[in-house]
Amino acid sequence: MNGGTFRKDIEALRGVAVLMVLFFHFKIPGFAGGYAGVDIFLVISGFLITGIFLNNIEYGNNSLFDFYKRRFRRIAPAYYVVILATAILSSYFLFLEDFLKFRDSFIYAALFASNFLFSNESGYFDTSADFKPLLHTWSLAVEMQFYLSWPFILLFIRKFNEKIHIKAVLLVMSASFLASVLLTLNDPALAFYSVLTRYWEFMLGAYVSLAIRYRRIEAVGHSTADIALFVCSVCTLVAFPFFADGATPWPAPLAAIVCIPVAYIIYKGTPAGFIGCILINPLFSNIGRISYSVYLIHWPIFVFSSYYYYPNYSLLDSFSFLILSIFSGYFLYILVEQRFLSERFKGSKSTGALVAFPVSVSIVVALAFIVWPRNIDSMNLYDTGDVATISSIGDRLVSKKDVRNVVLWGDSHAVALNSKFRREFDKMNVNFASFMRDGCPPLLGVTVRSGNFSSEKSKCNDVRENFIRYIRDLGKVDSIVIAARWPFYYNSDRLSGEAGSSIKLFLEGQHFNFSENNHKEFYLSLLKTIEELKNHADKIVIIGSVPEFHFDPARCVAMSKRKSFSIEACHISYEFFEDRNKAVDMIINGITDRDESVFFIRVSDVVCNDDHCDPMIEGFMGYMDNNHIRGRLVGHVFDIFENIISINN
Repeated sequence: MNGGTFRKDIEALRGVAVLMVLFFHFKIPGFAGGYAGVDIFLVISGFLITGIFLNNIEYGNNSLFDFYKRRFRRIAPAYYVVILATAILSSYFLFLEDFLKFRDSFIYAALFASNFLFSNESGYFDTSADFKPLLHTWSLAVEMQFYLSWPFILLFIRKFNEKIHIKAVLLVMSASFLASVLLTLNDPALAFYSVLTRYWEFMLGAYVSLAIRYRRIEAVGHSTADIALFVCSVCTLVAFPFFADGATPWPAPLAAIVCIPVAYIIYKGTPAGFIGCILINPLFSNIGRISYSVYLIHWPIFVFSSYYYYPNYSLLDSFSFLILSIFSGYFLYILVEQRFLSERFKGSKSTGALVAFPVSVSIVVALAFIVWPRNIDSMNLYDTGDVATISSIGDRLVSKKDVRNVVLWGDSHAVALNSKFRREFDKMNVNFASFMRDGCPPLLGVTVRSGNFSSEKSKCNDVRENFIRYIRDLGKVDSIVIAARWPFYYNSDRLSGEAGSSIKLFLEGQHFNFSENNHKEFYLSLLKTIEELKNHADKIVIIGSVPEFHFDPARCVAMSKRKSFSIEACHISYEFFEDRNKAVDMIINGITDRDESVFFIRVSDVVCNDDHCDPMIEGFMGYMDNNHIRGRLVGHVFDIFENIISINN
């Protein structure tokens, strides 16, 4: 039962893991937590690699070169075939903007370092992730980084006795788990992609491997308790995707809910008979056998198919291409993966060629991406000179008491307004200061968290304190503008099908918020915010909700031109907008009706008519993604704002 012995239950666990991932990635309803399949793979890898390497040492082969040669022969052929084929198809399918991003990801993926790149980009659960054909390589990069580090640690600790081995694994596992918990709360992207925050999952598998090896546990449990725990473990794995989603803090500590059952099954083995068939059955076993190839090929298939059918990717499409992924993975397994594991590829010359060929081709392709001009369609629908970003922007803290002062405070929706507002105010010799952070609403008297058991977003507290300090130092300014994705904070969630975390608001002294929404917290905090701001500004302007699209409108319009379908498919109904925003607009209208110093700019008045909302304005795209405006649309908002404050008088 050690890591060097073939086990049907581990093969079946691989099948469960890859099916979880496939159902999640192809957006099959009920599998929003299927990303946990990757965590199953990591525990299995920790178990197998530890056992394999220690077996090699026991048989007198402690050569790291031989170990890495076998690992590379196992992983590299199918991997490089897929990323090279993906590169070719990307030049055909992707718009130029996506292709340029793909070029960077290809270089990182070829070096098994894509997790570093993706941790600095938008999150794994963001909508834009659906258009990154090599996004799935992050987990293989993490595995490779584990392979490059763990054998060295094993070589070092093998000098000591068995108890030290166990303690060393537990120490590394505990340190990684603690780091994972802390980073999950404070830097979710880094926590998700980093090998350091995933190491505890490998170590859990390693611990099981050492426990079996040193305690000589070979017999499979057949007691009632063993069977009950086995059934509970399998049921936990199968049920977990139904109870988690993109808003679930991940990986730690909740990934333990998946990892511990996997470790238990590996540790105890699978009972014989009917009960064992819950796990070891033809479906899980056969899928598990080809799981690596299926995992490699499924994501590019999803990206290219969703690209082609965008924005109308149906459930039938999802199932069709999911099945295609399994069959494609089977052929990749037979034609590439198995062929390179055959006896004729075990010689040193064959291994050298195996290493040199894909690496050389990858370098050539990477250079071609850089220097070879391509005639790839652009989805650029923006006005000339229109520059926009939704990255966090630092605070501008220049105080000028002898001129007019306007202050902008908000989240990424304020960031979207910032550049245009600043340019216009500079022309008017108006001092303009901005305080903005993505995910940080311009509200007082609340803390912002992603859930009941996560920490407050420190960046939100910092920007709020800087804003308050600034306006208090000035005494009183001419106008304060607040802008945010209001329905997100009010409802606590994103649009249906939109990836990303939810948000929880907590009033002062409130430690838990188990409500499904933030209705009370939002209402009370907005009232408090307006009352406080009235002490520091002659006029307060609330920029209303930007009509949200459940798809990327720029990509949709560009695709309508490429495929010649009606641009009306890229509209949303006004009813859809109103359902999402009616309650928030009523709250804001109630405030403005009672106070003449508070004004409300409805962005929907520019974007929508009584029937639908159009992302295009005067022939140009007014959105940078599904809920942030840019270009001429921002200009229209500024014109309304300028009229309100009579800035030229």
